[in-house]
Amino acid sequence: MRILQLINTLEEGGAEQLASTLALRLQAQGHSVHLVCMRDLGVMPVSKKRFDEAGVHLRALNKRDGFDIRALRQLAAHVKDHQMDLIHTHNPLVNHYGAAAASLAGGAVVVNTLHGISTLAMPPWAGWLYKASFGGTARVVSVCRAVEKALADRFHIAPRRSAVIYNGIELERLSSVPRLRRGNSLTFGTMARLVPVKDHESLLRAFAAVRSAYHGSRLRILGSGQTEESLRRLAVDLGLDQSVEFLGWSNCVAEFLRSIDIFVLSSRSEGLPLTVLESMAAGRPIVSTAVGGVPEVLGNAQCGWLCPPERPEALAAAMIQAVKCDNLDEVGERGRKACLELYSLERMVREYDRLFHSLL
Repeated sequence: MRILQLINTLEEGGAEQLASTLALRLQAQGHSVHLVCMRDLGVMPVSKKRFDEAGVHLRALNKRDGFDIRALRQLAAHVKDHQMDLIHTHNPLVNHYGAAAASLAGGAVVVNTLHGISTLAMPPWAGWLYKASFGGTARVVSVCRAVEKALADRFHIAPRRSAVIYNGIELERLSSVPRLRRGNSLTFGTMARLVPVKDHESLLRAFAAVRSAYHGSRLRILGSGQTEESLRRLAVDLGLDQSVEFLGWSNCVAEFLRSIDIFVLSSRSEGLPLTVLESMAAGRPIVSTAVGGVPEVLGNAQCGWLCPPERPEALAAAMIQAVKCDNLDEVGERGRKACLELYSLERMVREYDRLFHSLL
């Protein structure tokens, strides 16, 4: 198949990482894959060299703010010139471009993946555009049942037009991370863009309560973004500047997970976060807010603790429960086992490949 993966940009984030790894694996299976960004390429979770070596065609359309007819024409011309069979769009923001380009170019099949519940929080005009684009979209794929339900509640999409394909991750580097060896003090860690929806402020306030009870505790934060400066100030105000590390953005996920004992997610909204799956694959117990597909995954694997979002005191209580756990390493290994069985990239790619073939 000739497949075009369409995304807004390749900045850091789960949707961007998934689109990149999916493009590489589909190309390795013998398909011809183009990865097109409506805006710029961004920081890119996968290096351009890796795409070039794999034979994945990369292109940025440098779309301007608002509706950009020039970018649409370029996309439609790309679809027509390369005779693309299928356009796989990621999140609502670009689906109307994918559907319109398919129509203008002569009928490529369009599949949209919805990566998170927060992406549905859009102004009325954007919601209208997304719903209108369903007419030219063969399937809307949700990354977990919680996202599928939110989609159905908001847009009443017909079940025959909807599907669920759980996210998958590259397991090789992560499954080799050593089993947790508990010491006298524990290091918590999180990986996420530093943006409001990830609610690192609640995490810092929760960690302050944990540290007051367990003085040797530390917190490592991997990620960058718009809230970094305010979070650094808050850490100082809470007296945490010596126990919290802001590490910036990095692709070195396995190395980061080696350095922590417990992974914490403080998000207000999610789909099925890759960072949770990556931490499970590395054998790290999870403390998370009960958002998106996380309760389903942690409930099935019995590998962590949940609490309501936007409640720092509840998050602190869950973190303290983890500290008090006598068999923390076994909790982590349950997560690793579940991830190896259910959330591999190979399984996800097979399901997308099967869906694409069925629609063509």
